[in-house]
Amino acid sequence: MKSNALSNLVSTLVGIPVAWAIMLGLQFGAMASVEQKTHFFDSNSPLAAVVALLLNSAWIPPAEGSNGWWIPAAILVLLVPFFFASYGIEYFVMAYMIGMPSGGPENLAYPRIRTAVRNANLVTYGAMFIAASIWLFYLWATFIPPTIVDFRPTDFQVKADKGFFYSIGDELKYSDEFNPQAQNLLRGEVRGFQVSPDNSKLAVVANGHLLVVGPQRPTVREVAPVDSIYRDPKPMGQYFYRDENFQWSEDSRYPYLIRDKYYESKGPQLFSSNGELWKYGVQTGDLQLVLKPFSAYTYFFGRNGGIYFSVPIENGDLRLKYFDGNRVTDVDTPNTSSVSPDQLSAKPGESPFFSFSIVDYQKTMIAEKEVELVIDQEDGTQKLQIANKPYLAFARGGGRKEAFYCADIFSSVFLPGDRYFLFSASCKNFEGQLLVDTETGNYKRLPSKTRVYPVMNTATDRHYRITSGGILPN
Repeated sequence: MKSNALSNLVSTLVGIPVAWAIMLGLQFGAMASVEQKTHFFDSNSPLAAVVALLLNSAWIPPAEGSNGWWIPAAILVLLVPFFFASYGIEYFVMAYMIGMPSGGPENLAYPRIRTAVRNANLVTYGAMFIAASIWLFYLWATFIPPTIVDFRPTDFQVKADKGFFYSIGDELKYSDEFNPQAQNLLRGEVRGFQVSPDNSKLAVVANGHLLVVGPQRPTVREVAPVDSIYRDPKPMGQYFYRDENFQWSEDSRYPYLIRDKYYESKGPQLFSSNGELWKYGVQTGDLQLVLKPFSAYTYFFGRNGGIYFSVPIENGDLRLKYFDGNRVTDVDTPNTSSVSPDQLSAKPGESPFFSFSIVDYQKTMIAEKEVELVIDQEDGTQKLQIANKPYLAFARGGGRKEAFYCADIFSSVFLPGDRYFLFSASCKNFEGQLLVDTETGNYKRLPSKTRVYPVMNTATDRHYRITSGGILPN
């Protein structure tokens, strides 16, 4: 009895965590390897979902909505390594406690111990397997997928007010319409981007490099290889250009980027004393050092080439500084929540310039254009409304306890001119991107994995505020 209790305790405190850690290590290693070599997981095939579950069972993302089945399914996967870990450790502990005479033959009780431990674990894990299977079956049997009500897409000609950058799958294009046959400017997964203020070029992180892409030849200019400040483990002492926080100059001639060096830190090296600000001349094709050191995470531009940037001070607050091309000066008191343009410079008429991220765009444009998903209290449907005008309706899905809908406006974009609205849906009767004509109310299917790269900066949207931490959208 004592040996049985101790073996169970050791397998619970040691065996299960070790087995889970091994599965987690395999998950990170396998996913990193597969993602680098294939776009397999970009597909929506059932096989891709099963393989992803097997690789992600140790650490699954939030299981919400239609993904509630992930939890019992992950349990079923993990029960297999947990069984072998428990079986092996419990047998080892019990065999050790019984002991073996020095130099003597193997204890004849060992085979019986092995069989008893195996059978006991088969019963325990078998019961858990049955319980998890029942849970999974229950979720499947009670699940109702969400749908688009009266789904009737049409086909119509789309012409934006001007050209825009977009991708279909991993093919980057530029046109004033969605044309799968348009010139392919670049092939690769887009990890980050900024559209130039004149809308003629796209600074994009793809295939491990920062590139400048445009419809004019050369269509692709390589700026530099880039890496992440969140890389783990870090190659200490190695210099690199950051794969984020790049900005366009207002005249669209220079994308700016930060050069850094990996060092030991408790978290991501947002404000690095090793940082340097560089710029790339699109016309000349060379990188030029602008300011060193540059321990900032965010920055924006003033008139005549001046640069404002935010750095931490000793007490942890942020202070806004200004570089005029020759020297650095303080702009205002630390941790200021609002700085007027007149306070930025002694010279009147200062006009700050900053390009916002896609997250800023989506948060701001959704509010400004009054895009909403509104629940109809009478029939329970969810309606897509733009400026109080309804367009599509969605029937809720889910199980007996949880209900959810299938439209996603947080990855939505307006095409230039604001007539056409792109959003994503993951419903039973449609999964992908839809384009709504806000004038006629018609909507159409778009090619799978269509993505638009919009322009948003302080020149196109004046709803922003300046703080000690930089420029933020309102």
